[in-house]
Amino acid sequence: MAIHLEQIYKPGHMIPVMVIDCRVHLFRIMSAKKAAADYLWEMYGKLLEGDLYKNWLRCQWSIILNNPAPYLKYQPRAWQVCVVDDFKRQTDLKYWRADIYPDYKGNRQSQRCEDYKATLTELLQYLAHADMPMYRQECFEADDWGGAVARAKREGLIEGRDVFLSTSDYDWQQLISNKHGIYWSNALPYKPRLRSDYEMLKVHADRGIIFSKPSDIIAHKMEFGDAGDNIFPGAPREVIDLIDPPQKPDATELNNWLSSGEHPNTNNEHLRGSIAWLVQNDFKPFAY
Repeated sequence: MAIHLEQIYKPGHMIPVMVIDCRVHLFRIMSAKKAAADYLWEMYGKLLEGDLYKNWLRCQWSIILNNPAPYLKYQPRAWQVCVVDDFKRQTDLKYWRADIYPDYKGNRQSQRCEDYKATLTELLQYLAHADMPMYRQECFEADDWGGAVARAKREGLIEGRDVFLSTSDYDWQQLISNKHGIYWSNALPYKPRLRSDYEMLKVHADRGIIFSKPSDIIAHKMEFGDAGDNIFPGAPREVIDLIDPPQKPDATELNNWLSSGEHPNTNNEHLRGSIAWLVQNDFKPFAY
C-alpha cells in the first residue's frame, strides 16, 4: 500500500498557515446540499429551507474553516486560517487577465443562483464573528491571493511555519515548494491530499506528463492550453504565472497579518458544536 504524505507529515511547534480558496469550497457545499435535501425529504418529508438551511450552511463552513485538513494523521494544535476570493471588475465582469488575453475564462457561465448567494452569505456572516480575514480585490482572483501568500513565504515573511493552499485548482500546484514549506492541500477527497514537490511530480508522471519542478506547469499550460480557463495553446505566460504575474493585488494587509507572528484562529468549540448539530438533526458531516 502506498504511504501518502498526509500519513507521515508532522507539524512543527509553530502554527501553520492555511489559505482557503473560497469558491472551491463554496461549490462543494452547494453540491452537498442536494444530497442533504433529498435525504431530508425522503426520510422525514421536510424541506431544507429557512433557518434549518442557514444552520446547515453555517455548520458546513464551520467544519471547513476550523478543521481545514482533517486528512492529516498528525494534526497541528491550531491553524492560522485566511479565506481568499475572486472579485470581478464591476464594469465588465472580467479579471485583469482578460486585458492581456481576451478569451480568458470566456466560456464560464454564471452560477450565481439562490443557493450560491445563500452559501456565500453564511460564510460572510461567519467570518464577521470569527477572527478569520478574507482577502479580495477588484479584478483579481483567489489564485492571485494564493500567489501572494506563496511570495510572502518565499520572501521570508512567514518565519518557521508551513503554508497549506486548500483548493482543487490545478494551477495552484505551481506554487508548491519543498524548500519554502508550501503545500497544495486538495479540497477534494482524492489522494494524495497533501502534495509537496514529490507528490505533485508523481501524480503528473503517472499521467504521462514529466515535470522537473512544480513551476513547469506554467510552460505546459502555455504549450497545450487549458480548456477549463478557455486558454488555447500558445497563450502568454503572463496569464498563467501565479508566482510572478505582471499584476498583483495590494497585499499590504495580508503581509502584515502574516508577518506579525502566529495568530491561531481555529475554534474547536465551534467545530464540535457544528458536528453535534449535524448529528442531532440526522445530517452527515462532510466526508473530508
